[in-house]
Amino acid sequence: MVRPEKVELGRSPEGCNTFAGQLERDRFLGSIRRFDLTVDGGTITGETDLSDPVTVIHVPRRDVYLLPENPPG
Repeated sequence: MVRPEKVELGRSPEGCNTFAGQLERDRFLGSIRRFDLTVDGGTITGETDLSDPVTVIHVPRRDVYLLPENPPG
């Protein structure tokens, strides 16, 4: 899991968690824009205040949260 505001535009400086894809939706919401980038295996939703093209994004390792496959309860 990753929060949309933690997705960053461009390639990762560390060379990991970088995804290239096709921009499917781009919405301007006041001071930010929310985008959906279709990549192999799914869609990544992100938020940015930049106006740069959205074709490659990355998710910093520190912002990735793993969820249990079968949560208790």
